[in-house]
Amino acid sequence: MKLILVDNHGMFMEGFVSSLEKFPEVEKVFSFYPEEVKKIIECLENNLIHLFIIDINLDGMSGFDFAEKVKNVAPETPIAFVTGHGNQANFRTEAREFRAAGFFLKDPKPRQFLEQIMQAINGEKPGMTEERKLPKLTLREKEALLYICKGYTNKELSEQLNVTLRQVERHKKNLMLKFEVENDKKLIRKAINLGYEMIG
Repeated sequence: MKLILVDNHGMFMEGFVSSLEKFPEVEKVFSFYPEEVKKIIECLENNLIHLFIIDINLDGMSGFDFAEKVKNVAPETPIAFVTGHGNQANFRTEAREFRAAGFFLKDPKPRQFLEQIMQAINGEKPGMTEERKLPKLTLREKEALLYICKGYTNKELSEQLNVTLRQVERHKKNLMLKFEVENDKKLIRKAINLGYEMIG
């Protein structure tokens, strides 16, 4: 496969190119600074590019604006975005609105990056899923959930939280409503899937 990377961080570009070109699946990675528009257009016109990867933050310009400028040159070439920025939720939304092929972070290992690139080329849109919305829990509910996930009985919960059995039942009922489940087993499974095993 042939890839194009547009970024304004030379060290990231060098590392990206050298690490990915070690894989037999990658024939060539062309890397450009955003001001090299002429060279980018020539590269698009003279090569079958499987994925065009653009940094979201280019000096003085949004990567999305840059993508709009070059999209007309090769409308069939899928475009993905990459960022090292912490505020990812807004960028993901913009990437979805742009109908991007993928949304990458700059921190994965080369093999993971390659897998994400191949997913983007195959139309799987890696990194583009909606952010998981976690239920808003009170401090007491978080505490109760932690012990429920650890397999505590109602009696043990009552002792651990220093509340009555009736209050334990109330906490459980509220948790099941917030997680939209109907029993302890499903509550634990959904909580763990959402990352709540890390509470405490």
